[in-house]
Amino acid sequence: ALIQLGFDMDASHPDFAERRAFLLDIYQHNIARHTRLFAGMEDILTHCQNNNIAWGIVTNKPSWLTHPLLQAMDLAQRAGCVVSGDTCENSKPHPQPLLHACGLLQVAAADCLYVGDAERDITAARQAGMPSAAALWGYLDMHDNPHDWQPDFIFAAPADLSVHIKQITQTALI
Repeated sequence: ALIQLGFDMDASHPDFAERRAFLLDIYQHNIARHTRLFAGMEDILTHCQNNNIAWGIVTNKPSWLTHPLLQAMDLAQRAGCVVSGDTCENSKPHPQPLLHACGLLQVAAADCLYVGDAERDITAARQAGMPSAAALWGYLDMHDNPHDWQPDFIFAAPADLSVHIKQITQTALI
């Protein structure tokens, strides 16, 4: 998408593959240079760990980029599972990656909450039978309208997600 936006070309353009390879090489060698968790996310992850709440990562990013990024951010060992875009036969919006993550975590889809910042995330969760939440602090496009995606929850900031998680853990640990 960055090549398409930056150079106004699609994958059929003769220079597309070369420019894509160049961009991915730069990205791979600088994968975590300025990458940080969103403010408040560390508190959420610590709360989950301290309360034995399983959590994982499901991304469409290929594993050859996902794993180095998570290692650099010290998240690889903390996540209960990591499902990349090439882990399963299908990627989001197909439900297979989310269901695979449930299997790895040994939890039912209905007992999870999938938090995402794209319509494909909410669609995948719905098709997996999993409650979903739209994260308004993510990488939303200016034309996105998360309300149209019909998530079960919409959180404006990680602090809102944190309150929700703490409320549900007071009544029952997941």
